[in-house]
Amino acid sequence: MGTIIEAVGVAERTRGLRRASSVELAARAALQAIEAAGCDPSEIGLLINVGVYRDENICEPAIAPFIQRRIGVNPSFSPGAPTAFSFDLRNGVCGLLTGIQVLDGFLSSGVAKRGLLVASDIDPTPRVSEGVEFGPVGGAILLRASPGANGFTGFHSETTGKHSNLFDGHVAWVGEGRSRLALRLGSNHATRIRQSEDFVAQCVECAARAIEGFLAARDLSLDDVDLIVPSASPAGFAEALAARIDAHGRTVLTPPSNVGLPHTAGPALALAAAMGGERYREARNVLLVAAGAGITASVALYSKQRDVG
Repeated sequence: MGTIIEAVGVAERTRGLRRASSVELAARAALQAIEAAGCDPSEIGLLINVGVYRDENICEPAIAPFIQRRIGVNPSFSPGAPTAFSFDLRNGVCGLLTGIQVLDGFLSSGVAKRGLLVASDIDPTPRVSEGVEFGPVGGAILLRASPGANGFTGFHSETTGKHSNLFDGHVAWVGEGRSRLALRLGSNHATRIRQSEDFVAQCVECAARAIEGFLAARDLSLDDVDLIVPSASPAGFAEALAARIDAHGRTVLTPPSNVGLPHTAGPALALAAAMGGERYREARNVLLVAAGAGITASVALYSKQRDVG
């Protein structure tokens, strides 16, 4: 039993809307993936949301159930009706790869036949935010259990804590109650993001070490990998990783120039761009790579050795 990628969806902010919604972006990306796969939403048994920057910085309750209801994934609690388990998971840019590993465990055990991962980030506090450079983008990856050798065959994640100060995101209080400042801003909190100039370079180094260790532990090398798909975030990561490990310019696939500035949706945007190309279709072993705050680097090996069952 393996876990295969059935479809990927990407959603950008709709023109004309004054503000983007993290729930709406995730839902639109999810519906796009569901439509591309030609499946019914009732067939999805698990939904994981990995977005970090949400509408009005909401932390509780979980956002995943709101997305689940928006896209019609088994919202009924009627006796005998199909059910779905939805929850939030936070691991920054690496969240989608962590979510794939979690869903792989569920799907491989037979708990569900399909699982859906969604990611989206917005500027929670427009006009008062600092350092929010990513755009409002949503991404979704639809996974399905499949017999045979196809699918994800290995995962690895490691964190280099000494670089934790290179990226920081937090909520700062800027006005209490009905103070003049709070009333003028329409909010009493603001998002603050600080990224060091050395952050992307260190993400690349951490990712390169994670790739090397992951492959060595499986008696593999870069020669055994047909294609590496790095996350489209942080900005510049994919290009720098290609320069670091791809001496021949054949292995690492960098995202096209028209890709927006995502955050947690970065791996989904990169995967969607890759799946539309000939290099991905011809590849047999594909390595997904992401790196972000922590610094945490995650890799996932995807095998397409045989026809999908």
